[in-house]
Amino acid sequence: MGPKYDYGKYDPNLKIHPARKYVIESIMYWVEHFHIDGIRFDATRAIANFDIMRQFTAAAFEKVAGRKPFFAVAEHVPEDPAITGYPKGR
Repeated sequence: MGPKYDYGKYDPNLKIHPARKYVIESIMYWVEHFHIDGIRFDATRAIANFDIMRQFTAAAFEKVAGRKPFFAVAEHVPEDPAITGYPKGR
């Protein structure tokens, strides 16, 4: 087990959040090259920033928009569909 990603760290020289950029680029690679139709976030309490998970999901949805359905699942207790970007009751 290595160090945790720091999703909040911003690099002012590069004007990016390096960890977020890395994860988004990884998801885009899998969508583009392997045509995955969904992503699953495990241990969401460890990520602890649901806005970031919604950002990851939105990037994937944007990549496949209109071509096929794309699913986002989060392992989170208690259950809350809003974690991946869906409001409750949808």
